[in-house]
Amino acid sequence: MSAFKLHTLKQKLWAIVAASFVARVVMFFTLPNTASSLAPDENTYAILAKWISESKPASGFPGYGDRLYLSSRSIIIPASTFIRLGMDELDAVRVTSSIYGFLALCIVAFLCTKSARFLPTGVESKKNEPLVVTLLLVYAFLPSHFVWSNLGLRESPNEFWLITCFLGVFFLYQEGQSKKALITVLISISIICTFSSRPQVGWVLVVTL
Repeated sequence: MSAFKLHTLKQKLWAIVAASFVARVVMFFTLPNTASSLAPDENTYAILAKWISESKPASGFPGYGDRLYLSSRSIIIPASTFIRLGMDELDAVRVTSSIYGFLALCIVAFLCTKSARFLPTGVESKKNEPLVVTLLLVYAFLPSHFVWSNLGLRESPNEFWLITCFLGVFFLYQEGQSKKALITVLISISIICTFSSRPQVGWVLVVTL
């Protein structure tokens, strides 16, 4: 049994990530086959993804024109690809959203392990570990992240690209960073994709940076 014990902070954090993956798979198969009452908007995104998968012009989408497409491309384009592969449109937007949410958690866990080296060593380090683990656990399963990122909404891609942008900033200012040009490209892509998730958030991000 000792082989299954989690000894290091890194092992504990990635165990939370693994548990989140399993929980996401379970939730996907337990969600209703119709739009959830928690998020009726996911049906609109599902219909739009189906519309785009059929190569219909976004400008002709009933009731919205191309406005909704332009502000939600981060979820619609991947979801429409899943639909072309044979997936149901509602499942497609849910899977896309869940993948974004899971990847966002992976990035946060990665940042935690990278930042752990700045924690004090010895006794103080052992005191800080439970706090880091608890914070990641709360983030991984907090309804505002876990539940909403399993529904077909654009909040999940918006969150992912925001975190990716700040991940890029984190690496850009590391001492001795030799890949600044590549990281700058990553930050630029993240900003563009944030605008393609929530334009308002994109403007806030640009002003903040």
